[in-house]
Amino acid sequence: MNGANNPKIRAAMEYGKRKHVEMQSSCHEKEVSLSSGRPDCVMFSKDDCKAIEFKPSSIGVDEAVTQARRYLADVSRYYKDDKRAVENCRKDSSGLPLFTAEGKTYPACTP
Repeated sequence: MNGANNPKIRAAMEYGKRKHVEMQSSCHEKEVSLSSGRPDCVMFSKDDCKAIEFKPSSIGVDEAVTQARRYLADVSRYYKDDKRAVENCRKDSSGLPLFTAEGKTYPACTP
């Protein structure tokens, strides 16, 4: 059995979903739909706004950061008029809020 039909793979997928929900508990926004994808987490901390992607440790932080970087332009445009971004994010030369990409990992569930 391949993919989600394999009970071990399905268990690992469910574990990953639970870890995402757990890690998203402190996010200001989560899974917002953008043309570039759906960042797992968006934070509006003072002078430190971030788009964050969560991955299992078997994939690693570098891949998570790479994926989060793909969202940055869309996140900036999407939240340009959001009060949280206006009040907390640093701005670029055109006044758009600046977000940084961050990757976080959780212990992998190996089937």
